[in-house]
Amino acid sequence: AMERLSDDACRAFTPEAALTSLTAEFRKLWLSAASDSVDTHELKQANTTPIRMRPNFTYRGDDDSPPSELEHRCAAMPAASEWAADHIVFSSAQGALASVLYWAITQGFWDARQAPHLTFAGANLDTQALLDGFNRAGLTWGQPKSAAIVANDTARHSRVILIEPAFCDESANVMNIAAFHKTWRKTLAAEPTLIILDTTLTGPLFPIGELLESLEGTTAPVVVTLRSGTELDQAGLDMANVGIASIFRHKSNNETQAFAGRLRKVRASVGAELNDRDTRVLKAPWFLDSDYFRRYAGAVFDNNERLADDLGHGGRLFASVLHPKFARARCRWAQAPYTLLRLKEPSAENYKFLERVIVYEARRRGIFLERGPGFGHRGHRFQAVIPEKPRGAPFLRVAMGARSTPSLERTSRLLHELSKFRDFSQLAAQYESAVPRWSSPIAA
Repeated sequence: AMERLSDDACRAFTPEAALTSLTAEFRKLWLSAASDSVDTHELKQANTTPIRMRPNFTYRGDDDSPPSELEHRCAAMPAASEWAADHIVFSSAQGALASVLYWAITQGFWDARQAPHLTFAGANLDTQALLDGFNRAGLTWGQPKSAAIVANDTARHSRVILIEPAFCDESANVMNIAAFHKTWRKTLAAEPTLIILDTTLTGPLFPIGELLESLEGTTAPVVVTLRSGTELDQAGLDMANVGIASIFRHKSNNETQAFAGRLRKVRASVGAELNDRDTRVLKAPWFLDSDYFRRYAGAVFDNNERLADDLGHGGRLFASVLHPKFARARCRWAQAPYTLLRLKEPSAENYKFLERVIVYEARRRGIFLERGPGFGHRGHRFQAVIPEKPRGAPFLRVAMGARSTPSLERTSRLLHELSKFRDFSQLAAQYESAVPRWSSPIAA
C-alpha cells in the first residue's frame, strides 16, 4: 500500500494522512496475528480445545517462562569488559522500578539500623508518586537538581541512587559522567551500593560502558538500568506495556551472581511479570532489535532537537523552552523525545486554554498534531501537564514523532507564531471567540 502512494493517488487525501492510516492498519494486523498465533511450546504442553484455550504459564520455571525469549534478545549496551549483565522484562517500567526497590531492601542495599534513604536525580512524576508510596513504609528520599552531585547526599547515608541521565524540571539537566565519578570517589559510603539509571528518555544514547569503567574494583556498586520499552522500542506502535531492566555486576563480586534470579522472584511476588498476550505481541522482530532501536530513536531525537532549535528561548509568551541540548550542547546523550514549554503566566487555566488554541489551529491548518500523553510515536503529540502539588509547575509537552512530514515544520511554525504574542491576555483576546476560555475540556 505504501508503494502505491503517489501525488496522483493522494488527490483526495495527503500522503501524511495515508501514512497515519497505514500505521494504524499495520498495528491492527500485527496485534491480530499475535493474538491468533499458537507457538510450538504451547502445542507440546497443552491440549487445545475447540475454543483454543491457552495454557496457564504460572508454574513454569524461569528458563521456560514466556518472557525468556525476549530477555535473550536484550543485548546489553556496550559495557566494560569486567562487567557481566543480566536482563529482565517486566509488565511495565513502574513495575520494574517497584520490583528493584523491593529487591534492594531484601538484598541489604540499605542499612537496617536506620531509616533507608534514596537519592533521586530526575523529574518523572510517576517515579515521584511511587517513591512517595515507599515513603509511607519508611523510605525517605531526596531530589538534588544535578546528577553530577548526586553522590553528595551522604548526610542521609544514601546508598541507593536513582538517576535520569537527561531530564527537565525548572531547567534542563544532563548527567556529567566525569563529575559523577569524581564525587563518587570522594563520598563513597558503606557497602553494598546500588545505582539505578532510568534511561527511558535517552533510549540507546547513554554510554553505560563509560559509566562502569571508573566504578570497577573491590568497591564496585551494582548498576541497574531500566526503561519503559513501550515508546521508542516499539517503533512508535504502542503495542504493549513493558519495562526492561539490565543488572550490571562486576565479575570480581561473587556475591552478586544470584541477583538476577532473586529479582525474578520479586517480579513474580509483586505481580510484575509480562503476561502471555503481551509476550506474544512483543515477539515482533523489530522489538529489541538494537540497530532498529537506534535508527528509530534517532529520528525522534532529531525532530525534537529541530523543534527546540526553531523555538529558541521562547519569545514573549513562553518563559522558557527546555531541552537537554541547552544544558550540554555537545553531549551525545543530551537528547529527549519531547520539548517542554513553560508560560510566563503559568496558571493551570492558561495551559488548558493554550491546549484548545493549539487544537483549533492544528485543525484549521491541517496539521497532524494529536492531543494526548506519551512520546516516541510516529506522529506528533502535545499535552498540557498539570502536576499535583507539590510536584512543580505546569508545562506544555510537545513530543515530535519520527516522521519528517509537513506537520513537523507546520507545528514548529505554529508554536513560533504563538510565542510572539505579547502576553497571555493578547492571546486570549485573539482566540476567545473561536476557543471559549471556559468551555468544557476537550476529549483526548
